[in-house]
Amino acid sequence: MGVAKIRESFIENRRVMRKVLASRPKSRQRFVWGLDPSLSGTGITILSKDGRDLYEKEYAGDVSCLTTDPKAKRYARMDYIQQQVSAKLASHQPLLLVMEDYAYGAKLRRELLGEVGGVIRMALWQHNVPVILAAPLQLKKFLTGKGGGSSGSKSAIMMEVLDKYGVKTENDNEADSYVLARIALALVQYFGSKACRYGSSITSKKLINHMKKMPVEMKELGCKQYQWEVVVSLVLNKGGRVADFIREED
Repeated sequence: MGVAKIRESFIENRRVMRKVLASRPKSRQRFVWGLDPSLSGTGITILSKDGRDLYEKEYAGDVSCLTTDPKAKRYARMDYIQQQVSAKLASHQPLLLVMEDYAYGAKLRRELLGEVGGVIRMALWQHNVPVILAAPLQLKKFLTGKGGGSSGSKSAIMMEVLDKYGVKTENDNEADSYVLARIALALVQYFGSKACRYGSSITSKKLINHMKKMPVEMKELGCKQYQWEVVVSLVLNKGGRVADFIREED
């Protein structure tokens, strides 16, 4: 992506998130979500946005998995997932939701995962939820500092979540959703901080320099350099604009 496009993405995502932070009712400002779509078990984590430290164990939040019956018909399972996600959104509307995006290089079950992802995306659109999509490798890097290898295996992710956050998860879907919720928390903390003060007048050069160095505010919240790199990649990614999922007139 060219420098001009990067600047455009930053300005648009900042504009939308600043508006969301300023205008959403307080009842919606209490929660951030992480969501890991899967037909067998969609992982959902709901965290309080008031957590100060990204590693603070008191903010374990609500971690759950929408498990479906493998013997049931495909669309009955999808309908169940959509209904349950919608019900949770009605009671815990998020300020921001980070969802794992498709693994575009995958060779197996791509069509099925696309259908599940589409059903969930429509529920998020209907509830006017601000969403940022995170690639699987971004999720793993935010937790472990590495994007792949053994540190990114399913069992390793569960162990890392337990070790770093003191949260025991029942499966990798729950563990992934927890990491995604932590990414959402970091993004909200950045967008709401004084560090994110630049508007449309920012030059491309100043923006690049700003994003290279982690702001002091994020360091004080416990953000690690490799986590900041993930935050930067999501903030500047035009393919994952927050505006794509919300109806701004609401």
